Amino acid sequence: MLSAAYSLMLLIAPVAEGRYAWPLYPIVGASMALGLTTAVRRFIPSWAPRTHAIAAATPVIVAFVASLAIVVQREAPASFVRHPDAEALFSWVTQRGKELASTTPMRVAFHNPRVLTLETGVPAMGIVPRTPPGQLAALDNYRVTYLIWQGIGLGTDSVGRKVPCVQRVANSLPMRFPHRFALEYQNRTFRVYRVLPGAHSSDSVNVRINWSDC
Repeated sequence: MLSAAYSLMLLIAPVAEGRYAWPLYPIVGASMALGLTTAVRRFIPSWAPRTHAIAAATPVIVAFVASLAIVVQREAPASFVRHPDAEALFSWVTQRGKELASTTPMRVAFHNPRVLTLETGVPAMGIVPRTPPGQLAALDNYRVTYLIWQGIGLGTDSVGRKVPCVQRVANSLPMRFPHRFALEYQNRTFRVYRVLPGAHSSDSVNVRINWSDC
């Protein structure tokens, strides 16, 4: 029941990351072994219990070894953290955070806030899944002082990973509300905008992103 509920959640969730299916792998392997053991016992009852276990475990082990061989042959994915543009971004954010620590502490909005905070020590929050006016309202409500823009190129960033939908919507904020943002840093992939005080549009503030349009 738990596996079925978790699988259903993955199907309806607006994400497509393979790692979210990892918790199911041990359950699938155990289910295969249990099912094969039951089938062997039913159709070949003359075999000893130990032989039943070996016959059931063999296909699971073969599948595991084959999967491992495939994974080992794949090239390692590009590292977002170790990309030169990301390293330059982290360096700037770290330095800027230290400069502002005694006056107006820096608080950043970015689609990958945990990595940003781990690399820089600067507090960060994720980008809310709303349309642009709602995202701007969230920046004000959570007292965000800086927004990180990430270049998307032809649908992907410079390390070959697709930029999340929420980040692509956030990228449009400085253009939509130019009086609310001031560019303070940029490189080939990233820009850092300071969020300026001021009024924001209240139209459709809480409208969520239409994921099908992403």
